[in-house]
Amino acid sequence: MRFVLSSDGEVLVDYRGKLPGRGAYTCLDPQCIKMAVGKKQFVRAFKTPSLEICSATLIQSLKDQILGRVLNLLGMARKSSNAVSGSNAVLAALSGSERLFLVFVATDISEDIGAKIEKKAAVRSVPCFRYFEKEEMGQLMGRSERSVIAIRNELLADSIRDELRRLDLFAGEV
Repeated sequence: MRFVLSSDGEVLVDYRGKLPGRGAYTCLDPQCIKMAVGKKQFVRAFKTPSLEICSATLIQSLKDQILGRVLNLLGMARKSSNAVSGSNAVLAALSGSERLFLVFVATDISEDIGAKIEKKAAVRSVPCFRYFEKEEMGQLMGRSERSVIAIRNELLADSIRDELRRLDLFAGEV
């Protein structure tokens, strides 16, 4: 994981590795970040003795950037017509011959509908995830609300799953 020092003297997470400037690195693990802050490794790397760093802030920033990457990938799926959205459309796709690789179920969906979709997805061995509310999922799909989004492109689904694994690594850390 790369970190850079901003012109304001703040340590920033550079999740995509594209920010300019000298970088400092840790492994992609919350304990590594906490240890680097505790041992003042960022102070040494950036040669700035008065540097104030909070590991909780860095970890939260990293979580936000990973979640942002997931949202970007979902947006890419929509733009490339590799997303199916809406509970009826996803249920129809799960019942038909179309191959789906991943399903997002809104955190605020009714329990009955959520269970129905998750059960149907499990029969087809399609993993389901709950990270977003209906309104946020709707914005991603260019609608007012969406309770379910399914991904029909395997490479996009794999990329999203990789990001979700990273996010789970940081779950509960802050």
